Amino acid sequence: MFISKSNAILGRTPNVTTGASSDLPSNMTTPDFSVNYTSSGERLVMSFGAVFDLDYVAVCASNLGVGGQITARNGTSSAGYNSIRGQYITERDHVCMFNFERETFSNLIIVVDSNDIARRPIVSFVAAGKSIQVPNGGENAGYDRNWQTRSAESRVVSNSLSAPVANLKKSTALSGNLTLPNMRTDFMRTEWQEFIDFASSEPFFICEQENIVPNTSRYEDYRDTGGLPESSYICYQPRFQAPKAHSATRALQNLSIRFNCYNGL
Repeated sequence: MFISKSNAILGRTPNVTTGASSDLPSNMTTPDFSVNYTSSGERLVMSFGAVFDLDYVAVCASNLGVGGQITARNGTSSAGYNSIRGQYITERDHVCMFNFERETFSNLIIVVDSNDIARRPIVSFVAAGKSIQVPNGGENAGYDRNWQTRSAESRVVSNSLSAPVANLKKSTALSGNLTLPNMRTDFMRTEWQEFIDFASSEPFFICEQENIVPNTSRYEDYRDTGGLPESSYICYQPRFQAPKAHSATRALQNLSIRFNCYNGL
C-alpha cells in the first residue's frame, strides 16, 4: 500500500500539447472537481517540465471506457518504453496511481487516451510527488476495498401490490477507516507526521496494490508484476485518531485515520 504525502504539481499549469480545448489547463491541478479539462479529441497530452523528487503520479480521468490508456512518462512522448513510469489500460473509468523509484523528471508528461474517436477524455485532477510505502504490508484484514465499491445507493418505489415502479439513485461519499498497528515509533515521528501535515490541507491518494517499477529497466506491464494502479482512490476530509500505545513496548505504536474517498466508478 502507498499513500501520497506531497504534491509537487499542485496549482501548476501544464502545457497541453495534444487535445487542447477552451478549458483552462489549470483545472487539472486544482483539487476542485466542479471544474475539469475536456480534450478536443480522443488523445490528451500534457507536460509539466522539470519536476524534482517524484515517486508517484496519480490521475483522475473519465470518459475513457474500455481500452483507454493512461501513461506517465519521464522525458519526451517519443522516448520509447524506457521513459514510461506507469501505464494503465482501462477496463472502466477509474482513479489510478503509479509508483516508481524516486527520481527527478526532466519533463513530466501525462497522456490520457480513449483510443476511441467518439470519446473525448475528461481530466478532473492530476498529482505527482512523494509517497509512503506503508510498513508491514499495509492494510489489515477486513479493510474496505474502496477501489471496488460503488458510491450510489438505490431506493426502489413500489406500488400497492409491492411491485417495483421506480428506482431512485443517490450518490453518497465512500468512507474508509485505515488502521496501522505495530508501527515503529520513528515512522510515527517522521513520515506519518509529514503525511498529517499534507493531508490536513490537501487531498491525498491511496493505492492498495502496486509494485515499484525500477527506473533503470525496460517498462513491463503492471499486471505482469502484480501491480494494480486502478486499486486507487483520492481521499479527503481526514479524521486522524490519536496514536495508541502498544500493549508490550514503547517502540511500537498503533495508528489510524478515517476519511472520505472517490474512486472514479
